[in-house]
Amino acid sequence: MPANRKPTAPIVVGTDFSRNCALATDRAANIAAQLRAPLVLVHVVPTVGPSAAVPMMEPWLGRAAATTSTLSETIGSLQKNALRMLDRVELPPQVPARRITRSGDPRVALSAVAKRSGARLLVLGSRTSTGSIEKILLGSTAERVLRVSECPVLIVKSKVTSYKNILIAVDFSRISIEVVRTVLQLFPEASLTLGTVASIPREATLSKARKAEIELALRSIAREGGIKDDEIQVATAVGDPRYGIRDLCAAVRPELIAVGTHARRGFVRFLLGSVAEFVVRTSQVDVLAVPPAQKQ
Repeated sequence: MPANRKPTAPIVVGTDFSRNCALATDRAANIAAQLRAPLVLVHVVPTVGPSAAVPMMEPWLGRAAATTSTLSETIGSLQKNALRMLDRVELPPQVPARRITRSGDPRVALSAVAKRSGARLLVLGSRTSTGSIEKILLGSTAERVLRVSECPVLIVKSKVTSYKNILIAVDFSRISIEVVRTVLQLFPEASLTLGTVASIPREATLSKARKAEIELALRSIAREGGIKDDEIQVATAVGDPRYGIRDLCAAVRPELIAVGTHARRGFVRFLLGSVAEFVVRTSQVDVLAVPPAQKQ
């Protein structure tokens, strides 16, 4: 590689070897092949939360509590087993891949791997957030990652092999332009529809003048993001943004919805989530969530 040429940013995919994660791994490998990017396949041995290795140690060891050294040995053993399983994951031969394990909070560990590797995309499988109070309040690992990830996160929900039709949901904030640019970089061959939700009662009707104004604004966002007028479709829904995006999806019928996340923090963010998290939780198709650009 020439000295002045930077290495291609990798695609990172997290797996727990479930069926959902197998779909995510296949999707990540296909994207890496199309972009000629390397792949980083990661498994995290959880050491916190209901699925952690620590609570499971007691029946294994037959003790009331495990020593620190035993805990370390057990986690190390789990990581070695996971690495063997990662080695058995079949990937396209043309995709250079690195397979690694980590331990800790999956949300933090996956985000850290993506950040350290300079990933252009983090790919995760989706699981339904039902059951424990923790899952109901905090959501799935994928939803939790959305709150801390500094790179775009693709949540895989469907079995489609490629994205031919993508809905980009925008709210006219600066993040909307970043979403457009990210979609263009990752999926340059897809047909794109730029959609937004007007904040009026759902039963109301947009005037022709207002609808035309919104469509002009959508096309302005598209141009600033690098899309030509003849390469984009536009669509508008009304009502609550969360349900309006669902209406847009029903009209456009995309294989992927792209949304921006906002840098909210604190208890409101913790408990209520965001439009992006709502879309991730309820969408029947894959979701690409793009965070604000990080300041250098």
